[in-house]
Amino acid sequence: MSGRAAAREAAPARGRITVRRGSLHYVRTGTGPETVLIHGLASDLAFWYLGIVPLLARRFTVTAFDLPGHGYSDMPTARSTSADLAADTLELMDRLEIERAHLVGHSFGGSVALHAAVLRPDRVSSLVLADARVNALQARLPARDDGRWQSVHRRIEDLGVELPERLPAVAYSVLEELLDARRPLSGDELRSAARLFGAGPATGRKLARWLRLMETTGAGADYRAVAGLTIESLEAIRTPALAVYGERSSCLPTGRGLECHLPGLVLVIEPGLGHLHPFLAPERLHGHMVRFLDRPEVAA
Repeated sequence: MSGRAAAREAAPARGRITVRRGSLHYVRTGTGPETVLIHGLASDLAFWYLGIVPLLARRFTVTAFDLPGHGYSDMPTARSTSADLAADTLELMDRLEIERAHLVGHSFGGSVALHAAVLRPDRVSSLVLADARVNALQARLPARDDGRWQSVHRRIEDLGVELPERLPAVAYSVLEELLDARRPLSGDELRSAARLFGAGPATGRKLARWLRLMETTGAGADYRAVAGLTIESLEAIRTPALAVYGERSSCLPTGRGLECHLPGLVLVIEPGLGHLHPFLAPERLHGHMVRFLDRPEVAA
């Protein structure tokens, strides 16, 4: 093992990389084949850090980063479609001297990973799509003030959990999944899920950043755009791909669509889980990833 690799294994490297569209905050750890993790909207790299990162770092070099306007990365000053964020991801790889990598994307991060494979298939060793949501395959979520989400808000408050009025729509989608779970959930479990999206004193900064992003940039429209990630472009992807979805996830229609349009896709549906399964059950995603990445056609 080189001195540089040994140092990375002993302590994660944290830093900022300046790309053309701003500064991106990242964490890098582990040794082995390069793997880049891309979180979803209204989240940050912490989504991966305590769960899946330590598991993957045993045999992969893992890089997790904050998308523009999320975590500690700069607020975007230009567009933020999946194409733009894929270009940011590829440029981050350039700056970190990552020639090729396995890309792992959750939710909208899955669209970013797919778009990177469309733009530069030579840079993507494989795709792992954890509950990815793709605009060309699934209608957008209702607006935050939609009656459906207002009903979810009332149901949550009836359980004694206070939610900010301006919580992201994606958070309501996840909370609805939890409310409809097969077993009753405690208020603490619901509060923990809501905190992932900035609901709570310790995470208020995250929610404030999300509101600033949505109110001062065109990100809202960009996130809803197909932006070139069409069904035709998906059908042209030849990168080995694994998709893992929770059976209760609101994004499952995307998984079914990918199964139809992404050649050679391996689709796994996890019983009893929803959209947050990489965070709530990282060992399950890790197991599927290891088996998939060990396949000869993927490892080659």
